[in-house]
Formats: sequence, structure tokens, C-alpha cells
Amino acid sequence: MGDVSMDDVLHAAYHDLACPACGREFEPSELRLRGALEKQYLVQASCQRGHSPALVLYIVTKNRLRAMTDDRLTADNVLDLHNALKAFDGNFKKVFQEPDEQPKS
Repeated sequence: MGDVSMDDVLHAAYHDLACPACGREFEPSELRLRGALEKQYLVQASCQRGHSPALVLYIVTKNRLRAMTDDRLTADNVLDLHNALKAFDGNFKKVFQEPDEQPKS
């Protein structure tokens, strides 16, 4: 599966799949990876509301694959947030102003 783990696939499927009977998003515990071939995964989804289990052919596109691997939190992300919070003066109005509303310096 390359750089993508089974957990990555199930996490992506968790965000993309819903029960066809009731429309409720599946909980992670309701999804099971049953097979894989290249970027195609067979996922079993069982709705806890008692609807019939479904087998889903979940195909991971290049963009979805990139999103699954690029969205991971890195040490640099944590340091950037730390530095931003350290410099934050507590003025939320200033932070959320539209660019054209910014006061001129």
C-alpha cells in the first residue's frame, strides 16, 4: 500500500462513507478493511442501527491519497502554532478581520 497504512484508509473511509439506509456517518468501529489491491480497498460497513452490512469498494484517488498523507501533524506544525500563540495579544477581532478591514499602519 505504499506510504498509506490501513488506518489511513479506514480514517478516510470513515469521513467519506455513510449508511445507505439511514444516512448516518459510520463510526470507526463499524468499518473493517477486508481486502486491498493497489489503491482499491474492500471495506465492510455495519450500521449500529441494525441495517444490513454493506461491502464497499473504496477507491482511493491520487488527490485523496495525497490528502491522507499530507494532513498529518508535524513537529513544524506544532512549533508554528506555539510561536503564533506566543505572539498572540488576545485581540480576536483583529485576527478575524477581513483583509480590506485591516487598520493601516
